[in-house]
Amino acid sequence: RYSSSTVLGLLEKVIPNIQIRDDSHGTSMTIQGLDSKYFLFLIDGNRMTGETTGNIDFSRLNTSNIERIEVLNGGASTSYGSGAIGGVINIITKLNKSPYSLSGGSKMYSVNNDQNNWIEIAYSNNYFNSQTNYAQKSSNGYKLNDEVIQNMYNDFSLNQIFRSNPTSKFKIYLSGTFYEHDTEDYNYNNKRRDKYYDNQFIFNIDYGDTENFIVKLKYNFDKYDKYTLFEALDNEERIRSSHTLELYNVNFYKSLRKNNFYLGFENYNETFYSPSDLTYNPFAGYLGIDSLKSSKINSFFLQDEVKFFDKYQIVGGVRYDISTSFGSHLGPHLSVLYKNNNFNFRLNTSKNFKAPTLKELYMSWDHLGMFYVNGNENLKPEYSKYLSLALEILKPKYNFTIKSHINSLENMIVSVEE
Repeated sequence: RYSSSTVLGLLEKVIPNIQIRDDSHGTSMTIQGLDSKYFLFLIDGNRMTGETTGNIDFSRLNTSNIERIEVLNGGASTSYGSGAIGGVINIITKLNKSPYSLSGGSKMYSVNNDQNNWIEIAYSNNYFNSQTNYAQKSSNGYKLNDEVIQNMYNDFSLNQIFRSNPTSKFKIYLSGTFYEHDTEDYNYNNKRRDKYYDNQFIFNIDYGDTENFIVKLKYNFDKYDKYTLFEALDNEERIRSSHTLELYNVNFYKSLRKNNFYLGFENYNETFYSPSDLTYNPFAGYLGIDSLKSSKINSFFLQDEVKFFDKYQIVGGVRYDISTSFGSHLGPHLSVLYKNNNFNFRLNTSKNFKAPTLKELYMSWDHLGMFYVNGNENLKPEYSKYLSLALEILKPKYNFTIKSHINSLENMIVSVEE
């Protein structure tokens, strides 16, 4: 309905107190005073890798196949793990149920020759659904006073989703995505360009029914590579970094009278590789040497939803994380909802955390001798204590919400200039 050509433009219209900034280093975003790295971005409930300036490469996201965007405000580490200090933004893709469907669109802007093109092909029956989505974006960029404000770029993504329901209790979800981003560097003298690639594979299985018992199995593999293309070397591409995420998740759900129990285990594996060859490539060597750094987090979580007299709903949970880089963490969460005919009252409190990134821990980067960026292997996780109170007034012709919250962060990781 907002007719936004980018997900960031869409979020800017629907989330209060959001700031989005573009410069020659990329896109950065702040929501309610917190950097985007404190918000967890999901597609159909699945994490993405590809950390750049802030959290992820936002140009990977397309508006063409979005059904809705769910925004969860406040700390949510008990359910979602590391990184959900400020909240969770979950992008839900469309599920086309028509037997055959073909749709597409194109947007063009006369200034800078900005373009956004997409096409989707879908097939569906009672047991099987297939959706293929292709999107392409490009721009000639622009300058102000001979300074580059937005680089020239061209990117495309191809996504294939298969959904299958062999029986009423058995569901299979399979998704594969390939993404390529080509950006002209702001220094045109050396004839080089940045090229980014991403490959993501997701495999989910659900068995059971919501009235009784469900088992959910999830596997998510996401590999984001940065290259530099040298026109002077016959368009040779040399790798700058490779960031890989591999995640296994098992969830159990049990419904018993007015209680809904959730029990889960998650294995989170992250690796980061960067070469040290600086020949023709002054921006390689993020880690100083040819090195592969990794981090693993094993998590156990338990949650219980209880309803009383149709007016009270209480959600309590706890999560225990064991990490190879910082040890262990225990985080509780409690939510209370009281519903009346004309208003709802909500209380949320939680303890959340964000593990240091592999760059923050191990980075050792020489920017042509002009300055250096060094990580710190002794960094601790960032913790937050979150408390919010909200009153929702419900009327036939309007809704009104008053909300107050405090998010207190400890061990905040920032860059210090020496």
